[in-house]
Amino acid sequence: SGQDLTVAPYNNDNPRNGVNTYDLVKIGRHVLETELLDSPYKHIAADANHNGSITGADVVVLRQLILFNTDEIVNNTSWRFVDNAYNFTTSTPEGEDFPELHTMNDVTTDMVVDFTAVKVGDVTGDASTNGIANIDPRDAGTITFDVDNATMVAGEEVRIEFTSADLAKVDAYQFTLNFATEAMNFDRIEAGTLANLSEANFGMNLLNEGVITTSWNGKSASNDVLFTLVFTANTTAELSNVLTLNSKVTEAGAYSANGSYDVELAFNG
Repeated sequence: SGQDLTVAPYNNDNPRNGVNTYDLVKIGRHVLETELLDSPYKHIAADANHNGSITGADVVVLRQLILFNTDEIVNNTSWRFVDNAYNFTTSTPEGEDFPELHTMNDVTTDMVVDFTAVKVGDVTGDASTNGIANIDPRDAGTITFDVDNATMVAGEEVRIEFTSADLAKVDAYQFTLNFATEAMNFDRIEAGTLANLSEANFGMNLLNEGVITTSWNGKSASNDVLFTLVFTANTTAELSNVLTLNSKVTEAGAYSANGSYDVELAFNG
């Protein structure tokens, strides 16, 4: 009794919790002022690089996290905590000097201090809390990526062209591709008709484990070749036996205002 006390919440666990490519869509729309984030806490969540403003650089930081090119949010923590006694006063709350701790002087009675927890990167509000998994129902349908099945021959180049007649339905996708490292070696990625797609939309840190991750957001109205993966075959094998799409690293999913979609890979032929 009579002491001065400071309460400072802290949590830097699981930075990917609640962060997916649809968050990047929402942040990008805010940057372009086509759909502004509608709460100060979403503003704080969007300021991933913790510099007091929301820009395309925050999208880059979060995409690297989704792609597993990094395991942390540099210059920030996974969660931030705002003292509920604070009232935001500007249209750019991410730049305000809001308190993230609460100090009490000469405490002589029981006191309650309330904070609002903000999951950095999660502007769509689907982070799990208290260890409770937030299950995404994926009830909007399925987005199918199509490739032509082929018989690979050792020493030859293997070009895997991805198309999708479903992609116009969504604003974003992400998934993991696994390839059998004993069957083929990765060479390069070639961009196709997808706007804004480049090597920055792919994660290559786990190639030695046969893993490629990808995250893209934008608009597609074409069923032309979206992108091409180029490999060199080490053995003779059916492509459908050595390439899979899954959620083993980056969770597979596609997103739009209508909800979340499953993602699958179909082999033609």
